[in-house]
Amino acid sequence: MPKVVREYEVPNGGLEIGRMDRMSDLALLKRLGRFLDLRPLKRYEETKTGATGAETAFDVSVRDLVIEALLKVRSKTRGLIPLKLNRAQLEFSRNHTKRSIVLKARQLGITTYVAARFFVQTITQPGTVTVQVAHDQDSAEEIFKIVHRFWENLPKAMQDGALLTSRANIRHIVFPRLDSEYRVATAADENAGRSRRGSPIGVGHLLLTR
Repeated sequence: MPKVVREYEVPNGGLEIGRMDRMSDLALLKRLGRFLDLRPLKRYEETKTGATGAETAFDVSVRDLVIEALLKVRSKTRGLIPLKLNRAQLEFSRNHTKRSIVLKARQLGITTYVAARFFVQTITQPGTVTVQVAHDQDSAEEIFKIVHRFWENLPKAMQDGALLTSRANIRHIVFPRLDSEYRVATAADENAGRSRRGSPIGVGHLLLTR
């Protein structure tokens, strides 16, 4: 497991973190949503190559900092833990494009990380409609458990306030105060590319997971 040896902030380009402690949750989420792709932190991780050590530098985005601050996942051995990004996830964050294709090995956490990226976008950018598409129903159910676990382990004040939810149907979470929604569908669902309003969803929000 890589060890974080040091971190330091870089100029934040207008994020103005010091002002955020005076904002309501809803205002804070919306403000963060404006800066998700800003990279205000440089993180150095120590890795071992044979008998020697080396450092890898990552420019960490606001999106990734929000993921690590708010979201939790279930560990096989330690129960519920904060989602601390691993090397593969940080590499994806740094190198992804709008049409990324990942030759996915197991246990790297890419499916979880992609769900986390789009969950954060959904709860910070009003009007966002996200659909994550799995290849079969069992996979869709497992992915929705991950997404729902993100929400059910958020701070209670957020759950009861800015991120109060309603559920339109199965594997579907709606955030009415943000006019946003997150749905997990299967490739066989003919409506996978449409929102609950019936309007088409932009390709950038359609994720195929296998």
